[in-house]
Amino acid sequence: MTHIGPSITFDGVLTCTESLRLDGQVRGDIVMRDAELTIGQSAKVDADIRGVRVLILGTVNGNVTASERIELGASASVTGG
Repeated sequence: MTHIGPSITFDGVLTCTESLRLDGQVRGDIVMRDAELTIGQSAKVDADIRGVRVLILGTVNGNVTASERIELGASASVTGG
């Protein structure tokens, strides 16, 4: 599993083929290929997300699309774009 820590800010298109835990900030688009994406509680995402399985515990501003499932934790905040 790859981890993007809370001190990291990423702008652009993030493409990943392995499981990813995101605790930092992302602006742009996130494309997950055959892997799970976890948006941690401290994460702030301003991006459209496309993936297979998405677990959201933090803040997402953008559209979320998953081919298998989307899970929202109690601390999740999601605003569609």
